Amino acid sequence: MICGKTRLKAMTRSSCLYKQLMNTFFDGTDNLQSLSSLLETPKGNQPSKSTAFTPGSIGPAYKKAPFNKSKITNKDSGDIWDEEEVQEVVEDIDPRIQPEYELKYVQKVTSEDMYLGMSAKTPSIGHSDEFAVTIKLPKTTVNQIETIVTKTTLEVLTPVYRVKIHLPREVYEDKGSAKWESDTETLRMKLVINGSVLF
Repeated sequence: MICGKTRLKAMTRSSCLYKQLMNTFFDGTDNLQSLSSLLETPKGNQPSKSTAFTPGSIGPAYKKAPFNKSKITNKDSGDIWDEEEVQEVVEDIDPRIQPEYELKYVQKVTSEDMYLGMSAKTPSIGHSDEFAVTIKLPKTTVNQIETIVTKTTLEVLTPVYRVKIHLPREVYEDKGSAKWESDTETLRMKLVINGSVLF
């Protein structure tokens, strides 16, 4: 019981001290104004920006690039890019006809792939080995055909026809084959894909 009484006396004593302290400091508006004047910095003694330490002060000093007003242009509200940011890609306008063509993925499969599954090939296009391209060129002879193969494109040119195929994967420029079938007037090409596994 004695401990409880002393604890109660200590609590009432501290609450009385707290009330006295609050009454001393906040009994009128004069005390509040004097407290706010203590917290204000005098107008003449404001700290300079260079002496203030901020997170930006860590590391080497950052030099701001000079502002160039000539680069500012009036942009329409719907524009996403400036005209300088967009590179124009213009395909040459060729009056020649684009022939019918077909592009297929080819996968070389052996008995190990079919029955044993030793090469870890899957039927997906990511494991394809070649592209098979079939182009129909009616009323064309084999001497008139010119082919240009790059890593990402195949272009076939004749006096009447022109086709430029953008390939979905890179191919070897010097590997591959072409066969002209005169009875069906069809050019068949095989292009070897650079790197057999895509993913």
